[in-house]
Amino acid sequence: MELMQMRKESPLCNVATRMNQVLGCFRIWSFEQPHGAINIVVNIRMTVIKLAGGGLWVHAPIAPTPECVRLMKELEEMW
Repeated sequence: MELMQMRKESPLCNVATRMNQVLGCFRIWSFEQPHGAINIVVNIRMTVIKLAGGGLWVHAPIAPTPECVRLMKELEEMW
């Protein structure tokens, strides 16, 4: 129970997640989240590919924020 409580209070749980479909590809998306310390903020990126046999392939996972998980579930249900 303590671990779950710590995850909710983590700063990674409060970052915004942006999803973009890769132009020209109907089965590839990129997700971005800001990541930084002090005055330096950069985006980290995750790539998601919808597999022909079903399911999602994830490269370089980002923080599983509630928003990120919701967007992934929408992708899974969309196809």
